[in-house]
Amino acid sequence: MAKEKPPKTQIRKQPATGVRQSKTRVRAQPPTKVIQRTVIVREKPEAAKRVGSTPWIGIGGAIAVLLLLFLPIFPAQKIVDKTETVMVPVTKERQETVTVDEDIKTYTGYLEEQGASVTKTGYSPETRTVIRYDAWNNPYYYTYTENVPYTYNETVPGKQTTIDAVAEIVEIGQARGPNDTWTITLTAHDGTQVVYRDVVKYDLTKTGRATVKVTKTVNTPYTTQEPQEVTKQETLKLSVSLLSLILKNY
Repeated sequence: MAKEKPPKTQIRKQPATGVRQSKTRVRAQPPTKVIQRTVIVREKPEAAKRVGSTPWIGIGGAIAVLLLLFLPIFPAQKIVDKTETVMVPVTKERQETVTVDEDIKTYTGYLEEQGASVTKTGYSPETRTVIRYDAWNNPYYYTYTENVPYTYNETVPGKQTTIDAVAEIVEIGQARGPNDTWTITLTAHDGTQVVYRDVVKYDLTKTGRATVKVTKTVNTPYTTQEPQEVTKQETLKLSVSLLSLILKNY
């Protein structure tokens, strides 16, 4: 800085007059002493100056960072298992008794079973004499007739059975029996079996088919609605924070 020059004091001379004036002494002013000070100012960077000068900017920045980390503003997706109860159609069966028309095979003919030897009991009259005594002990004879039993064998002729088409026979089974006889099994349409043993003669001829009413028990399917728990995957759309997005803990 340039030094300032002290102002000069000028004394103007008074014009001469007839009156003598006293001399006035005027002291000269001492020169003004100027002290020069050098101040060194270190300028801070612009950002530091702003932060330092306005601390609220720093606080606002910290708040902004926290909001960015924790405020849920970022879109994300998450797959979850969701269990719900729904009505599901279920097919079941119930037993019902129904009468239906059914075609069957029919047979006609006869069966003759072998005759058998049986033991029978017969009676024959016999005269018997018995000695009796009267009240003074005199003997006398009493005669009477009595039927006496006896046994004998008799051959019974074989039974002959006529098979009519109305008998509704649907199946015939035959097998060899003892002494050149047969065992014949007849099965009816309802499953009933009749067995004829010791058959010596038979003639069963298939005559065709017939339609009969058959009562049977059948399983009838039906559908009902029942509640069931169903688990399915569902995609959820979320808003998460930046920290959760980085850590993947949503």
